[in-house]
Amino acid sequence: RVHGDCCWVLEALMLRTWRYRYYRYLITGMTVVRQFKTEIMSVNKSQSSGREMNNNISGFLPIIKDELCLESTLASGQSFRWRRLNALCYSVVNNNNISTSAGTGTSAGTNGMILLNSNKSNNIVWDWLGVVGKSIWLLRQSDDGIDYSVIATQSISQDVLEREFIDYFRLDNKLSQLYEEWSSRDELFNRLAGSNQGVRLLRQDPTENFFSFICSQNNNITRITSMIDGLCRTFGDRIATVEPIGDIHSFPSVVALTEPDVEKKLRDLGFGYRASYIASSANQILLKGGSDWLNALRLKPYEESRSLLLELKGVGPKVADCICLMSLDKLSAVPVDTHVYQIALRDYKSYLKGSKLASSLTDRSYIIIANMFRDLFGPMAGWAQCILFYSELKTSQMNNNKPTKRKRESVNSNDSSSQLVSKKSVILIDS
Repeated sequence: RVHGDCCWVLEALMLRTWRYRYYRYLITGMTVVRQFKTEIMSVNKSQSSGREMNNNISGFLPIIKDELCLESTLASGQSFRWRRLNALCYSVVNNNNISTSAGTGTSAGTNGMILLNSNKSNNIVWDWLGVVGKSIWLLRQSDDGIDYSVIATQSISQDVLEREFIDYFRLDNKLSQLYEEWSSRDELFNRLAGSNQGVRLLRQDPTENFFSFICSQNNNITRITSMIDGLCRTFGDRIATVEPIGDIHSFPSVVALTEPDVEKKLRDLGFGYRASYIASSANQILLKGGSDWLNALRLKPYEESRSLLLELKGVGPKVADCICLMSLDKLSAVPVDTHVYQIALRDYKSYLKGSKLASSLTDRSYIIIANMFRDLFGPMAGWAQCILFYSELKTSQMNNNKPTKRKRESVNSNDSSSQLVSKKSVILIDS
């Protein structure tokens, strides 16, 4: 019996030892496999990052001009951070300097440099240079599509960049379908559409769009562009140097525009009364939450967003609607200035029968005209109205007028120095 008990104990000990060794080997093997997989994933991630992430990305998007015309879109007075390059070529050096080149085409150099050359097999002469966020965009349009080269302050993937491109130009909306719909609603639009193809509504950053249109009051496109350039040079962050243009800066943050001496610096730059509007509204926005507060207006209904904007210093109905339309996704917002007002009186009398309209723009006239365009063109009336305005802009330029001259718009009641023009005469649209 004792012998039997000893054998049983010995057998149990041997079994326990076998199990211990088995699990030890199993755990060791699993650890080795896990470490191996981690190393492989790390290598793959490193290779992927080296292949896809870069500070300078070039590419091509197959977009026909009927869907996006750069000339019509970038010169339509929506954004003031684009400039024609007049067939100049540019090279990028280590993200710190961009210089002109007499040649054409692009080739990759060493140390992350991208150099332009005269290689005829790779013939790219850039048409436009613009600043979007903290990146510089170089664009060239051909019949086949759009070549692009983007210089960013941080590494970015090609997929992310092209998504930003789609978002900025609203390429998710098929423009040919919108033109067809608007043409079916309005004969005048139908006549103008053929010579004004590819006009897209930009989806801009709300902070940049807000302060840009504070500067638009009583101004023209050339001067607004110059003012915005000065604003960015003084308060923005340097992105790169472009010769012969000079340093290119990002648009300043709300915080940067709340510094104590902002108003004085802006007056020295020639901003006039707009200096007070910018400084005061920047402080108001900062107290509400800064850029995050402006961005959050995208999620609110149009009327609520518009009302909140009108509470800010220097914001009148036209400026509020420009911001709602161009950066807050309120595509039914219709900015009405003196040019749009004259278009309505001249070309849309049949839609205004029985309306008593002043010869100059008033609060009541503004509402009537905006509602008329909304009824006519539907939920994207603001976009359609931008095309009508651009057509008027081109016609005026061909007639050697100053199409971008804007009469001073009204602002909110806390600034009595800028009220709507007098309501002396009234136009009765015959019924």
